[in-house]
Amino acid sequence: AVFFIFFVNDKPVKKEERIKSKYFDFWKGAPSSYKTLLSLLTVFSIVNSSDVFLILKSQHILHSAILAIVGYILYNIVYAVTSYPMGKLSDLLGKRKVFAGGLSVFSVVYLGFALVDNIFFIYGLFLLYGLYAASTEGIAKAWISDLIPDNMRGTAIGLLTMLSSFAAMIGSLLAGILWDQFGSRVPFLFSFVISFAIAVFFILMKDNE
Repeated sequence: AVFFIFFVNDKPVKKEERIKSKYFDFWKGAPSSYKTLLSLLTVFSIVNSSDVFLILKSQHILHSAILAIVGYILYNIVYAVTSYPMGKLSDLLGKRKVFAGGLSVFSVVYLGFALVDNIFFIYGLFLLYGLYAASTEGIAKAWISDLIPDNMRGTAIGLLTMLSSFAAMIGSLLAGILWDQFGSRVPFLFSFVISFAIAVFFILMKDNE
């Protein structure tokens, strides 16, 4: 019996412990500016629910699934066309300013979806939504890269992706509950309030914070 003990493999346990220790050490040693940014982006991900809600709201207003899909296509076109210019702009003005502007646009879009009921306004909101996406999605990771040393960037961005994904799932569930219980306007108003508050925080934040 003692002979077979030598064949017991306990490396996975040790590896798991090393991984947990690695992430704990990373968070402990990460700069406060990264922790602040990560926390705010995670909160924002909760109110940045699935784009399906934008399509459903558009369909509800326009009474046409096809017209709603056209709006979403416009969003993707603007996103694709403006991503590079917004990236260049962030290099000139700073990532914080461009990102804060993008969040401000997001809050306007969600307020608009809560209030408007005109096809042209809806399409205009989808165009703005594309500008928001171009101003934030790639820039957030680039911003984090500026705050974290080279040997920690993969971990930093991976942690952001993990937390944002979980937060987005929770946010979509919450948006669905608010929609069912209080009507289609409420989840958009909720997202507007939270995203606007975060945008103001980023606007007032200093670049070295």
